[in-house]
Amino acid sequence: MRKEIAERKKADKILRELSSRYEAILSAVPDIIVEVNSNKVYTWSNQAGFEFFGKDVLGKEAAFYFEGEQDTYKMVQPLFDGDETMFYIESWQRRKDDEKRLLAWWCRVLKDENGNVTGALSTARDITEHQKMKKKLQRHHDQLQGLVNERTAEITETNEKLRDEITERKIVEVELVRSRQKSLLHTQRTPLAVIEWNTNFEVKEWNPAAEKIFGYRDDEALGRHAEFIIHENAKEHVNEVWQNLLVQKGGMRSTNENITKDGNTIFCEWYNTPLVSESGEVLGVASLVQDVTDVKLAENEIRVKNSFLKILQIAAVAANGATEIKDAFQPILNEICDYTGWPIGHAYIISKDDSNLLEPTTVWHLKDSSRFAGFRNVTEMTKFAKGIGLPGRVLARGKPHWIVDVTRDNNFHRLEIANDMDIKSAFAFPVMVGTKVVAVLEFFSTEVAELNQQFLDIMADVGTQLGRVVERKSIEKELTELNQTLEERVSKRTVELSQINKTLVQEVSERKMAEEALHASEGRLLSLSRATFEGIVFSKNGVFLDCNEQFADIVGYEPDELIGTDGLTLVHPEDRELARNSITIGSEEPYELRLLCNDNSIKFVEVHGQMMLINGERLRVTAFRDITERKKMEEEIIKIQKLESLGVLAGGIAHDFNNNLQSIVSCVALAKTYANPEDEIYRKLEEAKNVVLQSKSLTQQLLTFSKGGEPVKNTISISKLIKYSANLALSGSNVRCELGIPDDLWSVEADKGQLSQVISNLIINAGQAMPEGGNIKVWAENINVVEKDQIPLQQGMCVKISVVDQGTGISQEHLQNIFDPYFTTKEMGSGLGLATAYSIIKKHEGYITVESEVGVGTTFRIYLPASSKEIRGISAKSEEKRASIALVDKKNEEKPNVSKGKVLLMDDEALIRLFITQHIINLKYEVETAEDGAEAIGLYKRAMESDKPFDAVIMDLTIPGGMGGKETIERLLEIDPEVRAIVASGYADDPIMAEFNKYGFSGVLVKPYEIDELDEVLQKVIKEVS
Repeated sequence: MRKEIAERKKADKILRELSSRYEAILSAVPDIIVEVNSNKVYTWSNQAGFEFFGKDVLGKEAAFYFEGEQDTYKMVQPLFDGDETMFYIESWQRRKDDEKRLLAWWCRVLKDENGNVTGALSTARDITEHQKMKKKLQRHHDQLQGLVNERTAEITETNEKLRDEITERKIVEVELVRSRQKSLLHTQRTPLAVIEWNTNFEVKEWNPAAEKIFGYRDDEALGRHAEFIIHENAKEHVNEVWQNLLVQKGGMRSTNENITKDGNTIFCEWYNTPLVSESGEVLGVASLVQDVTDVKLAENEIRVKNSFLKILQIAAVAANGATEIKDAFQPILNEICDYTGWPIGHAYIISKDDSNLLEPTTVWHLKDSSRFAGFRNVTEMTKFAKGIGLPGRVLARGKPHWIVDVTRDNNFHRLEIANDMDIKSAFAFPVMVGTKVVAVLEFFSTEVAELNQQFLDIMADVGTQLGRVVERKSIEKELTELNQTLEERVSKRTVELSQINKTLVQEVSERKMAEEALHASEGRLLSLSRATFEGIVFSKNGVFLDCNEQFADIVGYEPDELIGTDGLTLVHPEDRELARNSITIGSEEPYELRLLCNDNSIKFVEVHGQMMLINGERLRVTAFRDITERKKMEEEIIKIQKLESLGVLAGGIAHDFNNNLQSIVSCVALAKTYANPEDEIYRKLEEAKNVVLQSKSLTQQLLTFSKGGEPVKNTISISKLIKYSANLALSGSNVRCELGIPDDLWSVEADKGQLSQVISNLIINAGQAMPEGGNIKVWAENINVVEKDQIPLQQGMCVKISVVDQGTGISQEHLQNIFDPYFTTKEMGSGLGLATAYSIIKKHEGYITVESEVGVGTTFRIYLPASSKEIRGISAKSEEKRASIALVDKKNEEKPNVSKGKVLLMDDEALIRLFITQHIINLKYEVETAEDGAEAIGLYKRAMESDKPFDAVIMDLTIPGGMGGKETIERLLEIDPEVRAIVASGYADDPIMAEFNKYGFSGVLVKPYEIDELDEVLQKVIKEVS
């Protein structure tokens, strides 16, 4: 009994492995595979079927998923009558998301051992979007495996249970055999090649579809290494895929070149699945293969056709714009040279005196005019008779000609100069009018190029198109000459009426023929308009008679919707008078206007109109070029120029204002030293100081506009700054702020004060947009900017800050102006807030955007480049401000007067020198003053020669009419490379203030500054010396 159980377990394991192997194969099938019983009820489906129909498909009749009335049952009835023929049928089905999809079905009948029909096995492919999808078969043996494990656990129980277990195992074996047969049936009948490999990359299984794709029978393929079907170009790629499969690290899908038995190269898509044992060991690989050669060839053909269409488009544009026949050749030469990469293109035309002789023109495309000047000179002096040289051969044959190597061509008559120019290959094609050659375009390469017959065929078509241009110009010229002749004859032969009548009849007949030819030529132009990238409209008295798809795409309509429309209804009201005048007078001058689109957007277009005779009617043909993006760029440039112009003025005002503020702050601070902190006068002085310092924020906004200025950047934590700015901006407000800031938010390189100003402005504006209260959401996140994001920043790490309100919103009319200086919709607004924000973010190499909808709210987004540097600790000011130091403080008089160092102060403002000198003395420093750089240099030299040199120098950056801080520090560094200088200025946006170390300074003070700031900087600079 136990022996029988052991054998059955062994058989059970083998069957499970076989079942798992075929389940792995079916799981990789990208198509839908389902089974229905004789009642057409779904009884089995692979994973792709469940994904399409839904998990509840089993037990439902197939007709449940039919979309619309169908005769599908009637068509597949022969299968259920016992016919072995495979049926192909296309049927609209309803996917589980209720979307209508077209499926292609391959159906085959299923029979039992007695030959009775039990149902049908069907494979379906979603052909709605021609996509190949991976499919997975449902692993339906989990429950059976659990049952086997459960019965195995009971093996030690009674013989009665053993017998029951044997019976159950027999049932399991039958099910596994049936599953194996079903999987085998799927494998043999699937249209995809199914190949199984061992770990040595040798074939273990080879189904009929594989034989059909690669040409090898299974007896020819089994046991062979995969190299017999791998193209040489794909071997390295395939080996890499195979290694990844063996370690289960990828390779599940690949596309590569393969070789068939007859030596043909094909392209195949491979879907690979490692076959893994229960212990995790890779036993081999199962592959599903689909021949996609036709798709690859189609893609290549499309690329070639696109290039051809582009060249034809150039021909069409040339036909409209050329005033001379030669003018039509230039854009064709340029386009073909750009397409081929060949550096030389030239046009020959038929001689007016001899139709068997080609004469050179001055129409060229030369990539390097100086390099190929010699070849040009020789060519423009050379004529070619029929059959002579490259142009002559094209003239004689009336077909394109290709020379692989001109040095080996005995009929190439410019060989000497071609060798000097290192010219190798050449080709030429004729410009045909009917069966006559009217011109030859020739091209030359400095590299040997093999014959490309397909390309030559395309060039022949281009020559035909150009011939139509020549034909049209010839007809126009003939008509012009004919008109002149008629006028002359009428004036000279009034006395010969009978002869004139006879002549006129003949000439009118000729003219009608010419006009008919012209009409036919213009009809061809009408067809060519469909191939151009411009929007083309044919109209009469302003009413649209026809338009191409390109114009319909611009305004967002279907072409049929526009026929019969009055074109002025699509024009912006402010531009309609301009358009009406142009149509009325038949103007051909180009102009710009705005179009109203179907989606309520506005497009800027450049308009070119022309009156033409088409089918006997004079119609207006108008070309529209979409210049919306160009207009947006121009507006952005104008906005930047306005900011830069304002910045020059703002910087000067802020500089002078800050100097005045410095005098006031210093004076107030000095006055406080004479007052008792408990007195009312002391509190009033403190209030005055605070008011002055508040004015500093206004000058900071003005300085932000200063041209060329840079923020004083440090590596900062944006998280703390956002929280601080939000709390400060909404203090005392009825608006609630929700913050979403991750703990791992990246740091940025920024000016903390400027960036805080931006965020505060945005949050204050958001609060003002919700006078009745509401919620403002502020969140920040780390993002990686890539090219597809279309954000004008360098690709890489970036911090994104969003400020979202639920306020009144901003109209589209105002939205485009909100970053303009002094633009505001508020009664009491300054118009500087958002303009300042825009300027600050721009100077931080960042980007700011706005989206808004009236009645819904507004969203501002700020993008700042992230910093890879660590945040350095920035010493905070002492928690308590220094008490004012009274000059007459008796306690200080009693202490020994120990100097903390010697300081040189240079400033052109007398009041600043007076007050700052007093404060420096109060801070226990010795001090000397200078009015400009020349005086400061003299004092510094004398101090160095004495035994008491200066420990620090404070220099004003700008000295009107004298030597300022920049020039002075350069001179001092020559005298003393160890000089410790501090730059001070009300021009806070000057580059020297932002990068003071770069210019030789050891510290910086931004006016107006407080005395404790002065003390802190002095201590730091002098401490570094000691």
